[in-house]
Amino acid sequence: MQVFVNDHLIRIHEGAIVLDAIRSFDPSLSKMIGKLSIKDAYGNEISPDGSLLENEHIYIEKSNQSSEL
Repeated sequence: MQVFVNDHLIRIHEGAIVLDAIRSFDPSLSKMIGKLSIKDAYGNEISPDGSLLENEHIYIEKSNQSSEL
C-alpha cells in the first residue's frame, strides 16, 4: 500500500497504522510522537494508532511550531 507523509510517497504494508507510516518516513519521529501534530489532508487531527487507506495523505508538524517537518 502507498500513502503520503508530508507529500512524500511511502510504501508500507496493508493494515499499517499512522505510526507505521511515520516510522517509514523518519524513524526518529516515533520518539517525538507526543510532540507532533498529525493531520489528514483535510486538516483534521488524527491519532498515531489510526488506520490508513491507500493513497491517504498525512501531515506532520511539531506541536509547538507551525512549520512542517
